[in-house]
Amino acid sequence: MKTIADIAVAAGVSKSTVSRVLNHRPGVNPQARARIQAIIDESHFTANMAAKNLKARHSDMVGVIVPLMTSKSVASFIHGMSAELESQHIQMLLMNTGMSTEKASDYVKILNSKGVDGMIVLVAGYDQQLIETLGGSQSPVVVVGQDLSMHQIPSVFYDDYRCGYMAGQQLLEQGCKRLLFLGISPMDVALGRQRRRGFEDALSMAGVQCHYVSDCVLFAESGMEKTRQVLAQGYIPDGIFGVTDRIAAGAAKAMTQAGIIPGQQVAIIGVGDDELCELLTPPLASVHYDHSEVGRQAAQVLFEAITGRTTERYAHIHQGHFHWRASCQLSES
Repeated sequence: MKTIADIAVAAGVSKSTVSRVLNHRPGVNPQARARIQAIIDESHFTANMAAKNLKARHSDMVGVIVPLMTSKSVASFIHGMSAELESQHIQMLLMNTGMSTEKASDYVKILNSKGVDGMIVLVAGYDQQLIETLGGSQSPVVVVGQDLSMHQIPSVFYDDYRCGYMAGQQLLEQGCKRLLFLGISPMDVALGRQRRRGFEDALSMAGVQCHYVSDCVLFAESGMEKTRQVLAQGYIPDGIFGVTDRIAAGAAKAMTQAGIIPGQQVAIIGVGDDELCELLTPPLASVHYDHSEVGRQAAQVLFEAITGRTTERYAHIHQGHFHWRASCQLSES
């Protein structure tokens, strides 16, 4: 048998049903699937994938755009995405923006020109140009890490306001009176704005002091250097919230070098629950985020869009939970 039509006639089914079996897609009766597969195997049929994809106008390929290849959280996102996409026999084409929103916009256009079935875009920051590019994409798009649902762009993201609020509550419960917030640029709405806003709201009724830093970058060295600068200005915090574990880890090192002991004289909290948390002394308390699960759901949402099973739900929100460790305590007042 040379064609899908030949197999369809032999099996007594439509060509589209044969195509579903060849592409390992759902929607075929198990008995019919077994009958079709037996005919395919007996006839040694091999589909011409390039011609098939051109005719069907799908590539079994999705683009995945990430802001930073060296990030542990990005690696976890990709792990979850790839496992889900592989289960649907879909391949990934990975592209790295280096934290550039301009590159993200360019890559969306490039992926559209390559005819990918869809895209998953991990967004560290965004501007109007990127929003318009994502909204105008010819292929379905799912955003991860930021909430662009108000622009009718499906988004899978964390409740970062709640994350900041939780961290503030935990430090206040330890009796902290002089707090330090270590954040990143507000260009990143999730980490830079929402986590700070939640933290500020937790503190607003408590009457405690807080020094806010909003220009860290996503490395431990940045958290260490910014904390050193704050200490040099004469502000000695007894509670620190870093919007990532690495920033918090850098702050912990700076405090230790200054003779201020984390877990005794200063309580410190990060976000992400990175494996490094257990390697620090004392271990770092953190808001736990399941990055792999978020990546898996993003792939599911995209697959639904590709197969035409979209809904009016654009926001897919994940909650974190607080993982207490010894850095989040004060033994001296």
